[in-house]
Amino acid sequence: MKRIFIFVILLVVIFSGCGKREVKKKVVSATIFPVYDFVRNLVDGTDIEVNLIVPPGESPHTFSLTPGEVKKIEGSRIIFYNDFGLDEWIISSAESVGVKNIVNVNRSLTPINNNPHFWLSIPYAIKECEVIKDSLIKEFPEYKEVIEKNFIDYREKLFKLHNRIKKSIDKLETKKIITYHPAYLYFAREYGLNVLSVIENSPGKEPTPKKVAEIEDIIREENVKALFIEPQLSSSVVDGIAIDTGIKVFSLDPLGGTPGRDSYIKLMNYNLNTILEALSEDCGC
Repeated sequence: MKRIFIFVILLVVIFSGCGKREVKKKVVSATIFPVYDFVRNLVDGTDIEVNLIVPPGESPHTFSLTPGEVKKIEGSRIIFYNDFGLDEWIISSAESVGVKNIVNVNRSLTPINNNPHFWLSIPYAIKECEVIKDSLIKEFPEYKEVIEKNFIDYREKLFKLHNRIKKSIDKLETKKIITYHPAYLYFAREYGLNVLSVIENSPGKEPTPKKVAEIEDIIREENVKALFIEPQLSSSVVDGIAIDTGIKVFSLDPLGGTPGRDSYIKLMNYNLNTILEALSEDCGC
């Protein structure tokens, strides 16, 4: 009798184990904060988790994944990235842990000089959100209605922000600026700023003395009021330019994710307010 009882227990354990199906985790990842925030807004109200790969305060241009961080993206159902020299390093890392659904959010866009910073133009950010929406619905069809509604609501918020930025910058008397690296190409083109020069054409490649002299000449000849650095990149060369020319230095943030800039909308409002402060006639520049 005892043997029969043990046999029955073993059968229950075996067949209950066979009946279990592996449940896929509902996790997606994004390389940079703006894209992470787009995804986060679109999956609101679902149980999809969103993982940010590049920590706030670091630059994707110079970032490298540690083995522990590679492990963190394992199991992601989708990884969203930007391409064009910003974060292609994610592809090999993702494939090494078996992630095959790697989505380029800019796949419908044509870059200027391979510049990856599309998200700083809100119309382009909306196009990125469309790619994200379609990819999420394909992977998680059970959330189709929720994701589509979130997209419509978020797109409306972005359109309002776009109009506010455009109207505010239109009112400025001067729109000439110098930036640290070419992050604001699409922003400037969209909103009417005139980027006369950049200090570093590539992150980490400091300008030559000749380049610095040319920038200082532009500042004096064009009466440029503001030079914009970025919190993610070293900017030691800027101090000398500021001393030589008297130009005021401000910080624009292309990535965000830090306190006060912990959403894409807050980030864009921060950048707008910084530009208005730097270029307004009463700023004392």
